[in-house]
Amino acid sequence: RERERYRRFVDELPHAVALYDADGRFATANERVATVYESTRAELVGRESPLVERLREHGDGDPFAALVAGDREQVSGTIELDLPYRDDAIVDASLQRLVIDGEFDGVLGIARDVTEERRRQRELERTSARLEALYEDSPDMVSIHDASGTIVDANPVIAAKLGYDRDEVMGAHVSRLVPEAYDDLSTTIDAHLSPGERHVVWSEREITGRRKDGTHFPLQVAVSAVVVNDQCILTGIVRDITERKRAEEELKRAREQLEERVQERTEELESFTY
Repeated sequence: RERERYRRFVDELPHAVALYDADGRFATANERVATVYESTRAELVGRESPLVERLREHGDGDPFAALVAGDREQVSGTIELDLPYRDDAIVDASLQRLVIDGEFDGVLGIARDVTEERRRQRELERTSARLEALYEDSPDMVSIHDASGTIVDANPVIAAKLGYDRDEVMGAHVSRLVPEAYDDLSTTIDAHLSPGERHVVWSEREITGRRKDGTHFPLQVAVSAVVVNDQCILTGIVRDITERKRAEEELKRAREQLEERVQERTEELESFTY
């Protein structure tokens, strides 16, 4: 009864459990292993283990032989494995030298299919890398600050545009960078932000920024607020519109000059008599 209890216990495990002989062949396996290889437990006995083969191909030296020889007690890692139900499976495996009554009795292996888990992790890492690249390499200034106005993060462009070191920006109050705008921003947040919701607080608001040397320049700002862990976090995307404003001024002057010439010409025509 005790032996049957152990057998049932091993068979009911959601992981693949197998015992390999010194040559890396199946000595015994639970039902999960048989299901993975679309076989039966009896048919698996004596067959070479694809997991052991893969481990030997990509391991440092021959880790399986090291287990058999007693040079290592355990080997673990993540392995890409071709299985009957999928040829790109990712498996977390742990192999341990099994000794009974002081004698080597085989290598115990436990494996878990983590394909979807690792793919989600890799996709999350790729997404995080893309977002980090967008944040770090953005041509616009991007800052994150709390509701009190303290900057908790900022991309490198802010420091470059304002003449500060990045460390000087971190922990500073936003009023240091936009002296006249923060009071208005605070009022807008208090009036519109609700817990658990995300709001666009400002959308393309034009304000004046101040550099470290005291000079001022025009900015276009978009600010959104979101509550994270009961804390209000604000993200500001800030664009230097100096060149745009200069172009607008030049266009305005050109238009005014054109209007003056048109007016002069009109007056000349009105004064002309046949």
